[in-house]
Amino acid sequence: MQFVQPQTVDEVLEWQSRLGPNSKLMAGGQSLLAMMRQKVIEPEAIISLKHVKDLHRVALQEDGSLFIGSMLTHHQIATHPLIGRHAPLLAETARKVASVQIRNLGTWGGNIAHGEPGADPPAALMVSSAQVELMGEGGRSRLVAIKDFFLDYLTTDIREGELITGFIIPPTPPGTFSAYDKYTLRDDGDLAIVGMAMRLQMTPAHQIADLEIALSGVSVVPIQIPRISERVLGQTLTDPVIKDIAEYVKNACDPLSDVEVSSEYRRWVIEALITKQLSSFSEASSL
Repeated sequence: MQFVQPQTVDEVLEWQSRLGPNSKLMAGGQSLLAMMRQKVIEPEAIISLKHVKDLHRVALQEDGSLFIGSMLTHHQIATHPLIGRHAPLLAETARKVASVQIRNLGTWGGNIAHGEPGADPPAALMVSSAQVELMGEGGRSRLVAIKDFFLDYLTTDIREGELITGFIIPPTPPGTFSAYDKYTLRDDGDLAIVGMAMRLQMTPAHQIADLEIALSGVSVVPIQIPRISERVLGQTLTDPVIKDIAEYVKNACDPLSDVEVSSEYRRWVIEALITKQLSSFSEASSL
């Protein structure tokens, strides 16, 4: 097997073009190496992204958005001061990913490219209105909204010859509360039975200005709950409103049943996670 270590994005694209579809990009290697050990894939060549400096950068852009390179590890995202200040939800989510070993080696670009429906980062990126930056042959780049990026089980909108170069996170509005929580059957190292990211914006009068909720682990792709913000716009977080939101979300999706838990069990978990988090936001916003 051929193993190459390009230094720039252009070199990565050149190697992809030269080696063709039987080559694979390697970010942190957590998913790729597992699939190779299980003989799910047997690439003829590996293109390592480890030494591509442009994929490791974090930058605050002129419009206030934050660029996060695709090769940042979960640990780096959890501890980077710019991310903690401008995208605290992503930092919180990264701290809850799997084990210490995976947080130190796994990258957000690799995680998103793999398309695992029970992974933690996708839901947090969805409620953050993130865009995925991709670059392909000839240096052509394009942006894809994260909500449109996952097409099917382990299938994403990455085209042949493309790689994820980073993520663009819009500025966080004032009065925003955010959180990521998940439920696993055994420990936090497991994939989520239900992962839930939430971002709530409140007015100075304690009324809901915006609400975004995304779920992982409940379908073949991560999902963002539609039309929830317009349902609660202008309301306050009273107990009846919280109950209405939780019931709406659990009925707005069609959770899958698998060998671990049933669809109804997932609905119960969704309702519990949302009720718990909205109640916490209600207390925090009233202080």
